[in-house]
Amino acid sequence: MKTKQAREQKHREQAEARASFIAKEVLGIETLEERRSDRLDFHEVSVNGLREALALAYQMGRSEARGGKR
Repeated sequence: MKTKQAREQKHREQAEARASFIAKEVLGIETLEERRSDRLDFHEVSVNGLREALALAYQMGRSEARGGKR
């Protein structure tokens, strides 16, 4: 049986993976890791891109809350 800490760690890792996926696939941001360079760490994002990213994050969270069902 998994401990509470192990489950929480797994959820954090899954959330980070989802955020990275959205950043890359929707917003065109290569990584969410800080690279200590304004050129690499700051990005212009269109309102439409932001709307799409937020909608996808919502849908992914909703799907997970329902046990993967849509």
